[in-house]
Amino acid sequence: MAVAFTALNLPVIMTKATSLYPPSVFGGSGAERKLNLMLSVEDSVRDEILALEKQLDLGPSACSVFKNGALKCKIDLDRLNTFDESHQPFKPTLQQYAGVEVQVRLELRGTWKTATSAGLSIRCSDVRFIEEGRVSPFL
Repeated sequence: MAVAFTALNLPVIMTKATSLYPPSVFGGSGAERKLNLMLSVEDSVRDEILALEKQLDLGPSACSVFKNGALKCKIDLDRLNTFDESHQPFKPTLQQYAGVEVQVRLELRGTWKTATSAGLSIRCSDVRFIEEGRVSPFL
């Protein structure tokens, strides 16, 4: 499937968020390096991005970056910068992303379009873990 990408010069968003799940790819093998990250973001960030999606007018085939109220952005594990609470670089496991408070740097890169859909491309380039994730009640 051919994808057309249009780069846009949009502002970077720095915000606090909650990472809801470990990063993943639907139907992936587990070897993927580019994954989806689902974030619960502040209302002001959500409203800003929704307004941008509306302004871009991607047509009837538009796919929002919000799924069930959560922001879906991309991460590239080979390029992602991750930091601990003390701003020190570290390499978390994918499971460490589940249910944690983070600060993120979101790059609104542009729009993508295929024959059947279109949307906004958002990449998370930097993550700082603010606190440990919640302990599972099943342990």
